[in-house]
Amino acid sequence: MRKILTLSTLLTFFLLTLSSAAQTQWEIEVHPLCLTKPIKEFADVDTGNGLYYGFGLGLNARIGQSPLKIGGSFQGILAGSKSMEFSSTSSRKVSVNVIPVYAYARFDLAELYDNKLLPFVGANAGYRFYNTRIATKVTDPSTNSTTSKDSETLSSVSAFSHGIELGLHYRFAKGGMLALKWERSFGRAVEYTDIKSISINDEGVASFDKVDTRTDMDVVSLGFIINLSKVNRVPRQEIEDDRPFWEKTWFKIFKGAINENKD
Repeated sequence: MRKILTLSTLLTFFLLTLSSAAQTQWEIEVHPLCLTKPIKEFADVDTGNGLYYGFGLGLNARIGQSPLKIGGSFQGILAGSKSMEFSSTSSRKVSVNVIPVYAYARFDLAELYDNKLLPFVGANAGYRFYNTRIATKVTDPSTNSTTSKDSETLSSVSAFSHGIELGLHYRFAKGGMLALKWERSFGRAVEYTDIKSISINDEGVASFDKVDTRTDMDVVSLGFIINLSKVNRVPRQEIEDDRPFWEKTWFKIFKGAINENKD
């Protein structure tokens, strides 16, 4: 958990540093649904259910009026779990979570056109954390209410990961877009918990085996993006007039070339 917080802090510091650049625009990404499927070697020995469910959050900065965005993302994915009642009022549950923390760069055509449906492409790199935790739940017979008594980490490992992403944006409002994204993530080998081997004895003590493989996976995410700068957006002409000469010239040439190809 300390590694996750450290990496997240570094990403936040990096993004805040970008905010000092002229004309920086900020976007928040929320992905309530992330479907993750192991592939290649990871799929051959997958000890979960073959498809993991989770959520994702992201923050990116667009520099000036260019289509380039740089940001950071976080995902929380449940790979599997196993629970057991070891008394009439107590139970223990072992959960295996995958937590990717990435930095990414993205080329987004939504910043060049006002079309409703536009593609984007990007690349990411960071670390993927594999945490195995056990939690105790206690049920009060008089009220039939359940509370969590304690939780502890049994195993925590991490591996470097990098990948590519492709996606589509659908603009539904000023500063708001729906987002569908596919990621191919290549993860280095790591020794992670074999979910099928998890067992909990009558005393509530958990045990499990480990598997050591590469951790490549595909991730499909569905969510939405809010551009904080466009909620109270300054007219484009005013923004362009405030930019340095070299930046205005580069942007006009770049956008003109794309418009010619489009026609």
